[in-house]
Amino acid sequence: MTVLQREYFELVVVREPIEIVVRAFDTYPAMKVSSRETPFVFPTQVKPTSQSEPPSLLWSPRCSPHLTAFMPASGSAGYFPGYAKSTFRFEVVTARSSTAEVDWINEFSSHNGGVLERVVRSMQEDPRPQFFQQGTPYQFEDVKKYRARRIRDRLQRQSLISYLEAWGAPVNHPNFWSTDKPCFTFARKQLGPLKGRAQPTLRINVEPSLWEHWRVVGGHLEDALQFLVLAIPSQLDVPALILTEFDEHLANNRLELAMNALAKIAIAYPCQGAVWGNLERAAESLNLLDRAAYFRQQFLAAIGGTGMSEV
Repeated sequence: MTVLQREYFELVVVREPIEIVVRAFDTYPAMKVSSRETPFVFPTQVKPTSQSEPPSLLWSPRCSPHLTAFMPASGSAGYFPGYAKSTFRFEVVTARSSTAEVDWINEFSSHNGGVLERVVRSMQEDPRPQFFQQGTPYQFEDVKKYRARRIRDRLQRQSLISYLEAWGAPVNHPNFWSTDKPCFTFARKQLGPLKGRAQPTLRINVEPSLWEHWRVVGGHLEDALQFLVLAIPSQLDVPALILTEFDEHLANNRLELAMNALAKIAIAYPCQGAVWGNLERAAESLNLLDRAAYFRQQFLAAIGGTGMSEV
């Protein structure tokens, strides 16, 4: 079975050679990840993910070395298209397709120069299917289908694939899915005692709409953890205790408990404002406004004043 025959696939294509794309990510000072070479294995993109899931993959299609293709692993690497489109202002096309009976979707979007040029999407969304489009249609789009009575018929996988081809990504060519250059993935930059730690993955089934929420909140908590470990005296074995409890909560979608595990340690040691700032963002994402306000007070105290001492 090819990638395009899977029940679900997600693909990002950048109109730049892989060397330029990798260099952009690796030299951007604020980037929280860095590239590393990885075997040429496509991620399964099956949810929920597992420890055996191949990582997100960045490769140079053999038939189109002027392009870079990217397939994110399930529930990860949402930062890649965001930075590629908005920060580095590359010309980028993104495609998502699911043929499932429930939660089906077909979506085509394109950006250029940091601007959204076009998005067209047909998807099953509670309580009924939705069709959405923004921007001027490309000449290659079959706009007549957008008036189909059944929403699912307005944009189907075959049309999506033809749009990719017309944009300039020859996904029907076998050599698009092969390469003669090194392939890369991205790994979060690790600090101090966290170096070499495997990222937690979600072990339980959640609604597809919650995956992005878990990724965003988990990202804030991971950032808080990295700065928190730096504040703990090296002779203490607290990091191991933190990681055990934190990773267990995070892997089981107990986001508030994971956040509280970090907060209990953070109050015991003078730490950077970055710890509290990331905890505040996590609390806001969880709509825990009282906790967010508390973390905000701690942040202000850390950067130059007094704070509260009770969690």
